[in-house]
Amino acid sequence: MSKISQLESYNYYHVATPEKLSTTDNMFTTQVDSLLENRKNVHLLYEKIEGVDKYGLGAHAIPRGLNYIFEEYKLIDEDALVNTAVADNMAKEGKETNDVANAIETLIKKYKYIKEVYGIDMRVRLIDIVTVAERLIRQQEVR
Repeated sequence: MSKISQLESYNYYHVATPEKLSTTDNMFTTQVDSLLENRKNVHLLYEKIEGVDKYGLGAHAIPRGLNYIFEEYKLIDEDALVNTAVADNMAKEGKETNDVANAIETLIKKYKYIKEVYGIDMRVRLIDIVTVAERLIRQQEVR
């Protein structure tokens, strides 16, 4: 337990269980959740996978776990831009907001996170810039 409090680097945990979970497993996952939930650099995804038994679990859990670990490395999507913009706008509570600044800040945060977590100092991908631009153009057309 004391090792968990000493974690400084980013750690990802994907706990996958079959749909039918024993009581012991359930108690274990509840305790682990409570230990890791307040850690900024520890990410935990707990998932009950339906329609699989304990023998086929690995075939489903491994790709899902890899997808979870590298989620931030993916291309930026419009949902991320919309959700971030909505959250930022709600936080500002009615103040005038600049959608362009929100979108650009979201993109900057994404690449800072990639550098911090994965250790990759990459240039902004053109497709990410195009996605942000398309989102802003559509938003201006609605107004």
